[in-house]
Amino acid sequence: MAAARGLAWALQEPIRVEISRRTEPEPAWVKWVALAEKIAWPLVAVLALLVLRKPLINFLGEVAKRATEISIGGLGIKLPTMSEAQLSDEILTFKAADALTVVNDSAKRTLFSMFQQQAKFDFAAINLGRGDQWLSSRLYIFALMLQRMKSLRCIVFVATGPDTGSQFIGTTTPEKIRWSLARFQPWLETAYIQAQQTVPILIQDEYGAITPDAGEQIVRNFLTNITTPTATRLETDFDWVMLGPNQQWEHTTWLSREYLESAFGYVLWKDSILSSELKKEAKDLLRRSAPFVARTKKNGEFLSLVDRVTFLDEMASKIADQYHL
Repeated sequence: MAAARGLAWALQEPIRVEISRRTEPEPAWVKWVALAEKIAWPLVAVLALLVLRKPLINFLGEVAKRATEISIGGLGIKLPTMSEAQLSDEILTFKAADALTVVNDSAKRTLFSMFQQQAKFDFAAINLGRGDQWLSSRLYIFALMLQRMKSLRCIVFVATGPDTGSQFIGTTTPEKIRWSLARFQPWLETAYIQAQQTVPILIQDEYGAITPDAGEQIVRNFLTNITTPTATRLETDFDWVMLGPNQQWEHTTWLSREYLESAFGYVLWKDSILSSELKKEAKDLLRRSAPFVARTKKNGEFLSLVDRVTFLDEMASKIADQYHL
């Protein structure tokens, strides 16, 4: 009887039934679609430049030689010429004067005056002359500090040529100059590291700029560190130069075109376009590959520097707007 009552109670109790559905794995094509959506615009921009490269070269609109804008199928695109840091004769005394003259309080019109300027510089042109204009130590600290203090993006090298005093050699970044020189002359990097140790440094922006006074003190310390009697000079060490009326020995070398190209010619961009009517310059610019391209005369004389990356970015943007990509 008890068993019968238990069975009846069990039959009255509601029975819970759970139904689960097996989740199918997401098809692989769904992930590819999502990825394609993310990269669609960059891909379209690149393909547009590749596919339309020849038509763009062929259909560059005619403009006057002194025009500042190119017409490409109704698109107005400027040739982005970069701003040059003006190196006056007074500033350039820094490139080869003896360290005592440079660090003297009366020699404020050297590299230090550039630290006080408000403007930023895109590039600086370094003229090596016949190999008797710039010391390796001065180029090292010049490139390093102007990149840090003035956001310098590029350095252009020129030298004396057959029929010009400023024949284009190549361009590179200040950072590559620093590390290339440090490979061949490691004492320069050591002197720079030591030069910072006693200077209070307050970072001014996201690029690592410091106050002009701190920058000046670092340069002073750097030059002192590579000059006798502070620097140790070995009679068997040939990388020393005697400078100025003070006859100071500095641990450095003169920079010639040959030394530049043998030591770090592999980091130089040598792309250039011939100065002519703007239409042709734009065509030639599309055929180059370096991020910075020099404009030169027929004899190789350097005239200005063009930001090729900005030029292509603007072109891609204009094409996308024109064709609603």
